Amino acid sequence: MSSEARLALAQPSRQAAVPYVRAALRAALTPQIETTRATGLVFLPGAMTRLILAGTAPLQAVLVQAVVMFLVLAATATTTAVIALGLIRRLFTPDHRLVYLPTRADH
Repeated sequence: MSSEARLALAQPSRQAAVPYVRAALRAALTPQIETTRATGLVFLPGAMTRLILAGTAPLQAVLVQAVVMFLVLAATATTTAVIALGLIRRLFTPDHRLVYLPTRADH
């Protein structure tokens, strides 16, 4: 069901946009989740390898790499959520109507 249909059924704009926000989050996070999951199983990331070669204990090197991967994942999730929420505010009026965005053909 489209946003227009959801708005016509008296859903608030945030609720009408939920499927699109969910799809955007899934599209943005899936590659990063797959990379995080594969790290250490398929390849040794550069930071972890450098730490091991520098003489750091392997467990500490793995923990540093895990923290870095989860920080990147958290940054991706936070950025996507902030952008999605900002777009909801930009694309809907306070009274829950879609904002008309002119196209090049309109000029």
